[in-house]
Amino acid sequence: MYQFDALLDALEPAKQLGEEITPNGARLLGWVKDEFLGINRWWHYIFPKLSDVQIVDLEESAGIPFPSVFKDFLKNTNGLIIFSGALSLYGARLSNDRRSKDAYPYPLDTPNLLERPKDATANFLFIGGYSWDGSKLYIDTHSEKVYRCAKNSAAPINEWPDFWSMIISEASRISNLYESDGKKIDLDFPTSPGP
Repeated sequence: MYQFDALLDALEPAKQLGEEITPNGARLLGWVKDEFLGINRWWHYIFPKLSDVQIVDLEESAGIPFPSVFKDFLKNTNGLIIFSGALSLYGARLSNDRRSKDAYPYPLDTPNLLERPKDATANFLFIGGYSWDGSKLYIDTHSEKVYRCAKNSAAPINEWPDFWSMIISEASRISNLYESDGKKIDLDFPTSPGP
């Protein structure tokens, strides 16, 4: 899929800083120092793809039908955590064993069931978010447009015409906030997009 390859192209330079594949097939790129926590951590997490059965199970647990573009994304990767968590796209949490060396995404059912804003309509599928301010990303399953909203309100702050233009443009935008060694250029500059 061309769009997924374009996304990987934006993340691939981190490979020069280290790469590891976990036992479950998660690909970790860029062993970098986290300036906030003062520890080393992986810069990008690219999780292994889901099977059709796993996607159906995830869709049922989230309680919202997935648009085909999001199903296609999950067939390439079970979510992402990129730029030390600046942006995350959620997926299926297939294990809760914290002793395992496996890596898993944040669970998609949490923002759709437990942390869903009260003003969200039934056709909003929450797919990810930004660590900087806790803002969320969702797909309007009717129009397939993607929106960013505050943590507790579905009122749109930003809008993208579709899923792939959002993730590719956001990966590119966020990468410009970092040096090639994974250090943030300005620690006080937000990693979430402006309004």
